[in-house]
Amino acid sequence: MIRWVFLDIGGVILDEDVLTYHVFTRHAEAILEKHPGLTLLDLIMEREAAVRGGALWPVFEMASRYLDEEHVARIWEDTDREVRSRYADFLPPLAGSVAAIRDLASRYQLGLIANQPAEVRGTLDELGVLRYFIVVCLSEEVGFTKPDRRIFQIALDRAGIPGTEALMVGDRIRHDIAPASQLGMATALILRNGPRDDAISRAGSDFSAYQASLRRREAEESLVSDSGTNKIESLERLTCLLKGLP
Repeated sequence: MIRWVFLDIGGVILDEDVLTYHVFTRHAEAILEKHPGLTLLDLIMEREAAVRGGALWPVFEMASRYLDEEHVARIWEDTDREVRSRYADFLPPLAGSVAAIRDLASRYQLGLIANQPAEVRGTLDELGVLRYFIVVCLSEEVGFTKPDRRIFQIALDRAGIPGTEALMVGDRIRHDIAPASQLGMATALILRNGPRDDAISRAGSDFSAYQASLRRREAEESLVSDSGTNKIESLERLTCLLKGLP
């Protein structure tokens, strides 16, 4: 019987496309300055290939091919500082996610398992949903990063339940679904249909190409996902799914 529902944050509650694109372009700008024969589209495709090859940190892997370690570290530190200073601007809520969380909280105990900094607490609090999560396991706070199973085990231990009494909802097979399944948790994979029109209008055609790359990889991942993994289009659809689970 499912008693607890654990959610990832990026791609489940908050739209992280703008954030990841910003991080990508900060690195891409430095690469293109040193290698003017390349294009942004070349680097988008190279990032996608790195993900397809199993890279956990594809932007870092891509940048490390063209820039020295010190330069990459400096870009990351500057970008990280910028993002943390206005975190909510980079991660708007996905449509329907706030209402879905309120609905889930009326019937289940809720928790978070996410690769996120502490700043995300403020973003969720501003949306009025942080208070619904009894267990909050953020990678920066617990010291483990998904797909390390220890962050999932910490969440289960804090909830005081075995994995068989929990459902994990995420948007990545390797980071969310696989480790949760190994601990006996039921799983639900969110598959987004395509880029958000309002996001595309804000960032232009380069962002559209970047989003298309993200959705393409997500679609490819879904084809090789375990047959026991439930697939949904959004957090809104989770309510219908849960009606069919024991």
